[in-house]
Amino acid sequence: MCILNLPSALNDIVEFLIPFAKMKSIRIVICKLVFAAACYFIWQERNFRIFKKKKRTQVQIVELIKSNVRLKLLTCSFKKTQNVQMLMHLWKLPESLVRSPIQSA
Repeated sequence: MCILNLPSALNDIVEFLIPFAKMKSIRIVICKLVFAAACYFIWQERNFRIFKKKKRTQVQIVELIKSNVRLKLLTCSFKKTQNVQMLMHLWKLPESLVRSPIQSA
C-alpha cells in the first residue's frame, strides 16, 4: 500500500482504505492512524477557526498528527520483521515494542 497514490477527495480516500480495514500490518495500522488523526485535527482546526477565532499553521497541524500517531504506536506491540524495524526507526519508536517469538505465542 502506497500512500503516495491516495486520492485527494475524502470519500475516495475512505473507499481506498475500506479493503484494508481488517488488516493489521504495521503499514496499514499507521495509515489508519494517520487518517483518523488527520480527520480529527482538521475538524478541530475548523472548529477553532469558526468558534474561537484561533488559527494554527499547517506545520503545527502536521506535527499534532505525527505526535498523536506516534503516541498511539507506543501503545502497540509488533512482531519483529524487517518492515517493522524500518518503520519503528522512521517513527523513532523504542525496540521494546517488538515482541520476541516467545511473547507472541
